[in-house]
Amino acid sequence: MTTKKNLLAYLFAGLFITCITGACSKNDAPAPEEEEKEEFTIINEYTKQDTNGVVYVTDYPLDQAAITEVHTYTDFTYFDFNSNAFVSIDKAKSPTDWDIAFKGKDGSNIFMNGFAFNNHFEDPLEGDNRVAYLRGDFDAIETVPEESVFTHRYSLQVNTAALAAEQYNIWAVSENSNDNNLITFTPIPEHLAVYKLTDGRYVKFKMISIYKGALTTPTPQDYQTKRGFISFKYYITEEGSTDLTTKK
Repeated sequence: MTTKKNLLAYLFAGLFITCITGACSKNDAPAPEEEEKEEFTIINEYTKQDTNGVVYVTDYPLDQAAITEVHTYTDFTYFDFNSNAFVSIDKAKSPTDWDIAFKGKDGSNIFMNGFAFNNHFEDPLEGDNRVAYLRGDFDAIETVPEESVFTHRYSLQVNTAALAAEQYNIWAVSENSNDNNLITFTPIPEHLAVYKLTDGRYVKFKMISIYKGALTTPTPQDYQTKRGFISFKYYITEEGSTDLTTKK
């Protein structure tokens, strides 16, 4: 009898220990890992958008064969903020199908659809986009500047360091090299633009590079082998909003 009682006691004790051990194992098991959120949404081969709404265009290749550089509408590559895409040449004369245009085979000068671009067409365009050229960190510019800062008379361009120190509408410093007169365009980190579109929305815009691989410290040789691949980023406000916050 005693043996049976002891046997039962051992069985109950073993069961109790098993239950406790099992409970502990469950409690000690690591919590399931949360799925990683996608940092970017892919728009197309060259374009993506981050979770804060900033759109990045990287290494878009300018069509070297199509650009004639004879100062007509075929001398430019056109981009539309509304569709986050480049548009075809046949839409170039439309005042509503594009917002900015990159000039020539390297795309270093950027014109907007409006006053500054009209002298390159036989007939004036009807677009009336405006632009404010600013200095500061892209994410630090959180609100649209005063209306008086906006103009429709200038393009975003490259120029010498001396002129860049005085004027805000110069996104990169151009330098001639003694090596066969090769040129480099080095971006100015603190220069950017805010476009006011005809529908009242605002676009915070930062030109990054005209070199393949989004180079920001190019060599003179890079101009010969890697130019004509443009990279930039921008953020579009909601209609009626002046909030340019991109770091949330």
